[in-house]
Amino acid sequence: MTGRRLRTWKRIAFPAVLFFAAAVFLAGRALAVRVSLQQEKNAPCLLTASVDDPSVIAAIAGLPGVSACSEVQTVDATIRAGVWTGEFSVCGVNADMINGRLITGSLFPEKTAMPYLVLNEAALCAFSRTDAPSEAVPAAADLAGMTVLLDDTYAKISGIVSDGLTAPCVYMSLDAARTFLVSHGTQPAADTVRIRLYAAGSAGTVTQALDSLGCLVTDTDADTASWGPEETRIRLMLLAAGIAAAAAAATLHAAIRLEGYRFGEKYSAKENLLRILIIAVCSLTAGGLALLLRIAWEQ
Repeated sequence: MTGRRLRTWKRIAFPAVLFFAAAVFLAGRALAVRVSLQQEKNAPCLLTASVDDPSVIAAIAGLPGVSACSEVQTVDATIRAGVWTGEFSVCGVNADMINGRLITGSLFPEKTAMPYLVLNEAALCAFSRTDAPSEAVPAAADLAGMTVLLDDTYAKISGIVSDGLTAPCVYMSLDAARTFLVSHGTQPAADTVRIRLYAAGSAGTVTQALDSLGCLVTDTDADTASWGPEETRIRLMLLAAGIAAAAAAATLHAAIRLEGYRFGEKYSAKENLLRILIIAVCSLTAGGLALLLRIAWEQ
């Protein structure tokens, strides 16, 4: 191979190597995003829905994709735990509706004479000391197992959970919440349900089924709004990977054809045409990849 041919091969084959590397990177990136998105869709999630007819709760529990369903009762109360005090909206649900990992203690028993409470970590930060407001928040170990006052009713903190939420959450059993409301002159209304799904990916189907039952989904802990843009990003990256792979094959083929020609004093017409085509392929591919990647990352 002459020095001129070697230089030509390097000039033409080098873009092919770059395009091939770009194709591999983009395909790998698309696969990683796809795996992450699929894991998110396969994770369990919770839906909160409003209901007009409490009798549909049994029907909701039997919907495909639903693992559990519970009526929700909300109790607005002050919790006094020793020197700490906090204002909370206590959520009365079944214990299997509580998300998170137990840090200490246990979940509440469903049927007890004394209300049992489960707090998340963010709820610890909602307490303040009556004798020293600037003091640090209580530790989980300080509150777990403590008997407290829920307004004027004695209750016990049975456990602390870590759920990754920044909003304070306090839970009590559904029966205890109903009893508390009745004892304070409020008739419990079964107008809200919390639904646990086996997989967040079924949230759309379950939402449609809930609509047919006259229920309206008001909240979910799954970030379903980001799934559409993520799917679009995956398709654009795969398209860009395909374009890069095609450009790599085209430029490599042109390099091989160029090496087959015998060089004279002047460039042949075929050689000039190949060079023009290679420059066009490289320019169009680079511009197309840049445009696709910009669109993908703006999703």
